[in-house]
Amino acid sequence: MIDRQSMVEQSVVDYAKAALAVRGYAQGAAYVMEDDFIDHVHEEFEQNVISIGFDFDDDGTQAETGSSLTLRTYTIEFMVFGTTRAFARNIAAVMKFALENEGTIPLKDYEQDGDPEIDRMVVLGASTERQRVDRPEPWQEHMYLTTVRVEDTYYAALV
Repeated sequence: MIDRQSMVEQSVVDYAKAALAVRGYAQGAAYVMEDDFIDHVHEEFEQNVISIGFDFDDDGTQAETGSSLTLRTYTIEFMVFGTTRAFARNIAAVMKFALENEGTIPLKDYEQDGDPEIDRMVVLGASTERQRVDRPEPWQEHMYLTTVRVEDTYYAALV
């Protein structure tokens, strides 16, 4: 069984990848790394890389008296490592605007064939900032962080 938090994270990642591809950043222009970034920190990247950073949530709040309806906010970070500062900044900004474009992101059920959309998550905001590192390693020279916050509403008793 895939837990809901994993479905939320994967849905956001898949949405971001599709949005980047539509905007001209296919896997060749910006590689989205889905394995542990820590395994690659010794490498100098020869292409733009987007790594899924931390993902965390608040403790959720009861949305309705007398029921298990819950609102939970997830924060998901994408670290963008560019071959140049301009590429990194541009990819980070494209991601930010793509993630907040529709105002919602589909939540998919990865346990069912075809990964059907089972709900929509509200995008509460997306931001981008440059990450500065004193005496950076080569892969840290052009680094940006794009953060998206989404709200998931669900019945806790059914999860």
